[in-house]
Amino acid sequence: MNYTFKVVNTTIKDSADLSKIVVSCSWYKQGQDDNGNLGKCYSRTEFNISQIDYEAFVPFDELTEDIVLLWIQNSISETDNTYLNNCIEQDLQKSLYPEMTVMPPWEVVIHEQQIVAEEPAPETELGTQPDPGE
Repeated sequence: MNYTFKVVNTTIKDSADLSKIVVSCSWYKQGQDDNGNLGKCYSRTEFNISQIDYEAFVPFDELTEDIVLLWIQNSISETDNTYLNNCIEQDLQKSLYPEMTVMPPWEVVIHEQQIVAEEPAPETELGTQPDPGE
């Protein structure tokens, strides 16, 4: 399976010293199997503003997706990564074999019988009433 990450959005805030500090990111990890089938798992990563390295700080307008993805990937533990991969596999299986919500078979039969049993209303000309003697 080939895995890729994609940043969906970022949340920023200002501090007394810096502006537009990324405090969280929404993202997903995507897996593609050898047949081109895709599965995704969405997540969010929070960044602790008190742990900013001022010397390595990158201004928001200079950020690239690669930089933010590196932050995200560095925050993912082996346990988290296993969870993400399992989530992707489940999503891929759902797309290959989707669930469908349908009426139970006994309800379908009853519904069809009611439709067949109902007689159509007699057709009349506009503004006239059917003759009750008919």
